[in-house]
Order: sequence, then C-alpha cells, then structure tokens
Amino acid sequence: MRKVACSKKELSCLISNLFSELSSLCDGDCRMLSPDDFVISGKLIGLDEIATVKITEYGCEYFGNEEVLDKILATRCLKIWNL
Repeated sequence: MRKVACSKKELSCLISNLFSELSSLCDGDCRMLSPDDFVISGKLIGLDEIATVKITEYGCEYFGNEEVLDKILATRCLKIWNL
C-alpha cells in the first residue's frame, strides 16, 4: 500500500488515467471496509492487472503496481501520459 497526498483535482486526474475499466468490489474481499470507505478498483490501463484506490482525507491509498503509479505521478500533464 502506498499513500498519495494530493488535491481532489489531482486525484480525479490520477484515477481517470489509472484505470481502463472499473471492477465491482464484490469481485474481491470487501469485508474489511467500513461503511464510510470510498474505494475504487479496476484494470490498469495497458495492463492485465487490477489496482485499488481508497479515497482518504489527504488523497488516497493505492494498492497495485507502483511502477504505473510512479509513471503517472511523474508526468506533468496527464493528458499526454502514455504507457
């Protein structure tokens, strides 16, 4: 798990550039979630891997391929990001 501190605007951009499709949480084990948790899970763009993002007050907690996350975060403008 990796904590990412960012604004809601940056988080919106991050999420939209992270996933090619979303997955139902019922596909995984969500028993550890509290009723107030906001969690998004899906297939990473360009890969056949699943990642999960838990929205927090400071940004998010990321569970998945950290190389993909690093590439997105290192890109100045996510519109030009390409795997």
